[in-house]
Amino acid sequence: MPQILYSNPKPDGSVDYWLVENLWTLAQGLPVVRRKIADLPGFDEVQWFGGPKEVQPTCRAVTEHARQIMMADLSHPLILSAEGEVWDGMHRVAKAYLEGIDGLDTVQFPENPPPDGTIAMSACVNAFDMLM
Repeated sequence: MPQILYSNPKPDGSVDYWLVENLWTLAQGLPVVRRKIADLPGFDEVQWFGGPKEVQPTCRAVTEHARQIMMADLSHPLILSAEGEVWDGMHRVAKAYLEGIDGLDTVQFPENPPPDGTIAMSACVNAFDMLM
C-alpha cells in the first residue's frame, strides 16, 4: 500500500497529495543536515489521526503506528518541506525520542515539489480509498 502525504484542505475544499515514494526520489542528492528533534515542528501535534479520512486513534490504529515506530530505520534522513515541516519521518522521530537520541539527519526541499494530484474534499473518502 503506497504511503501518501496529504495537505491541509485548501479554501476551495480540495486536498493536494504526494506519493511518499516519489518524495524519496526527489529528495535524493539534497544536502543532509543534522537537526535536533526539539527543533522539528510537529512532534507535539496530532500527526497520524484525523485528517481527510478522519482516522480515529483506536487501540488497533495506535498499535499499528507503534509497530511502524519500532520498525523505523534511523539511517534514512527525514524529508522536510521548504517550510521545514516533516513530510516523511515522524515514526523515525518517535523512535529516536524513545531511544534518547536528540538529533536526526534531515534533507529539506529548497522549493516544495508539485503535488502528485489534487482531490476534492466532497469526493475525499472514495478517492483516497482508490489511492490506497
